[in-house]
Amino acid sequence: MNKKQQKTSRVAKNSTQSVAAKKELWEAMRTVISLQNQAPPLVSVSRENPLPLSFPQERLWFLQQLEPSKAAAYNMPFGFRISGLLNPLALEQSLNELIQRHEALRTTFTLVEGQPTQVIHSSFSFRLSVINVQNFPQKQRENKVMELVKVDIEQPIELTQLPLFRGTLFKLNEQDYFLLLNVHHIIVDAWSKGVLFQELAILYEAFSLGQSSPLPELPVQYADFSVWQRQCIQGEFKETLLNYWKQQLGDNLQALKLPTDHPYPTNPTHSSAYNKQLLSVELTTQLKSFSRKQGATLFATLLAAFKVLLYRYTDQEDFFVCSPI
Repeated sequence: MNKKQQKTSRVAKNSTQSVAAKKELWEAMRTVISLQNQAPPLVSVSRENPLPLSFPQERLWFLQQLEPSKAAAYNMPFGFRISGLLNPLALEQSLNELIQRHEALRTTFTLVEGQPTQVIHSSFSFRLSVINVQNFPQKQRENKVMELVKVDIEQPIELTQLPLFRGTLFKLNEQDYFLLLNVHHIIVDAWSKGVLFQELAILYEAFSLGQSSPLPELPVQYADFSVWQRQCIQGEFKETLLNYWKQQLGDNLQALKLPTDHPYPTNPTHSSAYNKQLLSVELTTQLKSFSRKQGATLFATLLAAFKVLLYRYTDQEDFFVCSPI
């Protein structure tokens, strides 16, 4: 069989596999949707009984217990460069209002009868650390801030003690600040951070003007979701999900054999470099348009392109890619 015939055979094989995979995925989705429609409503539950962790929280809790020396790997540091006049007291007040508004920000985790459990504290007063680096020469201030930031983000956050986040405001001069918020991943994820930062901006604006919080009271909290999730993912629904993913992942998936410039470490170090690429407005617009035509999200389109790139490097057709959620 020549190369052209091999390529044609591979394309035909992949096409057949793709059709079968789509059919299998559709059947699984239809079953899941049917079972989801039977799910109980999401409501506020009593705080008098022990509250379970959500499945993502339980995973993070387990990993930190498994390797406590690597706990800093689950820190989520966020940095903000702030230019202009700043009211540190209003900023601290805004953070405290967020803590009171969201139970997750005043929650710790402990074992109750051998099970990890959420402990929601009725209140917690947070003090924002302020570090003034104006005594350093102008050219050294940013380096000093980054040095202190590095020290902070490499320090683990204890799950049994409040707070499960740290906040530090670095003052470079009267109109130049850097705010570091270092939060444990067990109480914040990539999606909820957007909600928190949006609310932080709203609260800061209000408190800076001497006004009260304009945010409405929340009908449910994350602990309510944790209970609801446990109620939903059980029985037939749980078995359907488990069977589907066991079949998809199986036991035969091998690590991606990228031609790296050095071997992978035997034990994960949780340290890595990253590279940011800014796509042009024109390219982004084209990608969004293409995604809409394909009935896909922009994320799915970019992920597909990334997988094609990995395939070109490795010639592996079956591999998995992990991404934050």
